Order: sequence, then structure tokens, then C-alpha cells
Amino acid sequence: DNPLGITPRLTNMRHLKILDLQNTGIRHVPPGLFSLRELTIADLSNNAIRHIDTGIFEVPADIFHALDWGGNPLSPQSRSLLRRYRQRMGVQVES
Repeated sequence: DNPLGITPRLTNMRHLKILDLQNTGIRHVPPGLFSLRELTIADLSNNAIRHIDTGIFEVPADIFHALDWGGNPLSPQSRSLLRRYRQRMGVQVES
């Protein structure tokens, strides 16, 4: 575990390619995450994130695949939002 205390802002990190925030105890999606277009890996797993906002709909499908939400207590609304995104973008979930 690597507790951060606060969620980092990614707004000015436009060229970020790898983001590893697993097990950091964050509770919110990092501001600026959905505007990063060069991400290849974004591990947000095993945190306390409950809410994902509609900004997810601005994320291209290839970036969406880079996002790992596993192990977060996502709210039913957030799970529904992710399902709607997958349907809208035709994104298949890998087993």
C-alpha cells in the first residue's frame, strides 16, 4: 500500500503514458484523467473510488482500455455509466 491522502491532479500532465495509482487509498477519479490522450496504462485498482462522472464519455476507446477500475467500490450509477460507455463505443469487455 502507498497511501497518498489526496488525489493527484493530472491536468497539466498531457503527455503522461503510464499512471500507477493502485492501492493508494484515493477516493476520487484524478482531475484531468479523462483528458489524457497518450495513456497506455492507468491502474486505479484497489482504491476507494465510488463515483465516475460523465467525463468518461469523452475518453477514446483505446484510452478506455487502459483504465483499470478493479477492486473499487463503484456505485451502481458508476457501473451503469461504464456499461453505457461500452455500449455506445462498442467496447468489448475482455474475460
